[in-house]
Amino acid sequence: MIFALNQIINKMEIINIFDKIGNRTGTSSKEKAHSNNLWHEAVNIWIFNKEGKVLLQKRSLNKLQYPNTWSCSVGGHVRIDESCLDAAIRELKEELNLIFNKSDLNHITSYSYTNNKNSEHLKVYVIQTDIEVSKINFNKDEVADVKYVDLNLLDIELKKNTDNFLINNYEFTKIYKYLNNKFSSKSPFK
Repeated sequence: MIFALNQIINKMEIINIFDKIGNRTGTSSKEKAHSNNLWHEAVNIWIFNKEGKVLLQKRSLNKLQYPNTWSCSVGGHVRIDESCLDAAIRELKEELNLIFNKSDLNHITSYSYTNNKNSEHLKVYVIQTDIEVSKINFNKDEVADVKYVDLNLLDIELKKNTDNFLINNYEFTKIYKYLNNKFSSKSPFK
């Protein structure tokens, strides 16, 4: 039932379509954008705490793409009527039931990538909060679990087994560098 509901939502959610260099070319349903591998905008948000640990989410088994994999704290598509920053704020509320202001988010990087399932122009944001995992009332249709992870342990795990993760290497390197610069003077990426 939930899987069918997600398919209906994907058919209804309208997003902008772009060419590979970022020029807007039209609109499409999210489902059609994915089935035809059309370029579109998305956002990823990495939440970290005062210890420098990052919050990961395990995607729900109901997700159409990459179910049951660990990912950044929050990710989602940019709708036709919103900016990337607006989408980030909306996705934080939709997935983790967390409310933030636009000024709370820091833009870290933007990049484009394509594979056999997706072609996305991504904006990546970070936000610091010390909310406890037990206080996060996540949307069980979208998220199966959340946990804080030490960045160095995540780095080791990503090098061992990428099948359990939906984390882009370029993006992780930027996050790793940002957080190591923020919390330590010993970054291997300097």
